[in-house]
Amino acid sequence: MADKTITHNNKNIFVYKNVFNRRECLNIYNDIVNASYVRTNIDCFLLNNIDRDVKWYSPVQPNTPIHQTINEKYYNTIKEIDWSTVQYDGQYVNYNTSNSVDMIHTDRSSNEEGYFTILHYANHTWDVNWHGLTTWYSDDLKEIVYAFVPDPGSVVVFDSRLQHSSTAPSTIAGHPRFTIATKVHHRLA
Repeated sequence: MADKTITHNNKNIFVYKNVFNRRECLNIYNDIVNASYVRTNIDCFLLNNIDRDVKWYSPVQPNTPIHQTINEKYYNTIKEIDWSTVQYDGQYVNYNTSNSVDMIHTDRSSNEEGYFTILHYANHTWDVNWHGLTTWYSDDLKEIVYAFVPDPGSVVVFDSRLQHSSTAPSTIAGHPRFTIATKVHHRLA
């Protein structure tokens, strides 16, 4: 079961602490730090193409060691998802630096129920003074529902319809902020 559950308008956020131990965090970090990343153009029109890193990501390919390692942990840890009815919609690594910009967004529209985002904090170490929080907002964007400080080895599962964003790591951060995002949904019978 989750270490913490936050509910807003019948949409849940489940927080799992220490899903991955220190050795697993180091192994995953070593895999993702050497991955190839590409820049997307998401949100570029809002930034007027100023010199900012909008989004950098690297797809996690099926049947690779990292895919198998993290997904096995998800199956064994996240009990709020019925894994027998789940279909994967994608998995990728987010790479954020102090120049990164992440606009407030949802991963699914408000009428698409049964979709979840699994966000794995994949750094091997993180200092609270490096910032890089993930923040979830009310539907009208007037309130912060929950904010999570990156915690190595932790996983947050949330309803993909929730408004959220990440803040850029501080310039004093020892390294980029890495998260592995997994998108899943329940298949209809």
